[in-house]
Amino acid sequence: MKKTRKEVKDTRLDWYKWRWEFLRDNVNYQKAYTENILPLRKKYEHLVNGIPLELNGKTFITYDAYLQSEAGQTEKGFCKQFGLYSTCMIDPKKSFEDITEGPDCLEKACFFPVLFWEHYLKWDVNNGHLCVNINLEKINSFESLKVELTEVFKILFDSYLTPTIAKKHFAPGGKGARSSKEYGYIVDLGRFYNNLQAKSKTRIPYPEAAKQFYGKQYTNDPEGFRKRFERELKEYRRLTIKGYLEITYP
Repeated sequence: MKKTRKEVKDTRLDWYKWRWEFLRDNVNYQKAYTENILPLRKKYEHLVNGIPLELNGKTFITYDAYLQSEAGQTEKGFCKQFGLYSTCMIDPKKSFEDITEGPDCLEKACFFPVLFWEHYLKWDVNNGHLCVNINLEKINSFESLKVELTEVFKILFDSYLTPTIAKKHFAPGGKGARSSKEYGYIVDLGRFYNNLQAKSKTRIPYPEAAKQFYGKQYTNDPEGFRKRFERELKEYRRLTIKGYLEITYP
């Protein structure tokens, strides 16, 4: 039976909760937090408390200045050492509920990974290839992985691989696929003009070609149909030279 989005979300939180509950009982983690992290935070207390940020008339608290500081980078090193997926060390005295349901603070803001998949998956675009690298040592269930990957790719294509970004990497340029009807129209127009040229053996002006191709429609908007004919003819020529390579599936 397929899980609902809420069930998937709950499962995603559940494993993270218990990972934390066990980690916070780790004696070495407790010692590192007390002896290494708290002194750092005291030194950078003004950044740990957050900096007000005005945006669209509203005030937000941002911790970026601390996270990018030398102290913040040191914390991230400790997080990596203990396999903590947050971007700062978390007070071991706090339970999962204390953190997630408690007041806003540095540790609450940094407790969850920025992206839920980043602990097991990395992606990159290289020479037109979307490269996804999955660390199988961090996968507990392939069934869960299949569900998660559906979500991952949806986010990638909706948020990161936008048409503007994709144009830099992919031959189709991130464009939506044309229908067969559209391609048929472009082919008909291009071949029509080629036949006119062949019969007359001279260059046919676009207004004249458009008038013949569109017939009565042309008289309603001569300039508009002239521009349309010229634009579609240009597209026909682009597709016949190299553009046909972008006609692919999916």
